[in-house]
Amino acid sequence: MARSPLDAWREALSLMQARKFVPSLLLFQQALTDARIDANAWELHFDYANCLNSASFEVVDRLGVVGPRQSVSAARIALLRTAAAQLDTAEQLAREPRIRAMIRSRHAQLLEVWGFPLDAYGWYRASLAADSTFFEALIGLVRTAELLRNPSGTESGMDGR
Repeated sequence: MARSPLDAWREALSLMQARKFVPSLLLFQQALTDARIDANAWELHFDYANCLNSASFEVVDRLGVVGPRQSVSAARIALLRTAAAQLDTAEQLAREPRIRAMIRSRHAQLLEVWGFPLDAYGWYRASLAADSTFFEALIGLVRTAELLRNPSGTESGMDGR
């Protein structure tokens, strides 16, 4: 018997919790085939985006050398781009300002982790525009503002002297 899209989503979440990100991607794709879920569930797109990002950082042991499962940078960047697109879709589907703030903040976090602090700063600001009380976005905004002000991480912004 074929797995329903809702069951595929549940199984994908279980695999994510078990830190098996790459195998869960196909299940998310299967869940996205159900128009009823896709049209109403920002959560599915949000979860899929998180899984895509996690898959880009998943590591494996190859003959005693630990490295990324997606060993080609272009493949990892493609996962990030798809994750960003899924977050865009989730935001379009979200109706509540708090949920939109959470999705925008997650978008910022992905960009921050990937080394794009200016873009992240913009997304944190957008998150706070949706809900000015979203604490995670405020913390991220302060963190990225400091990183942009002082990219070297030293007191003087130069070599610490």
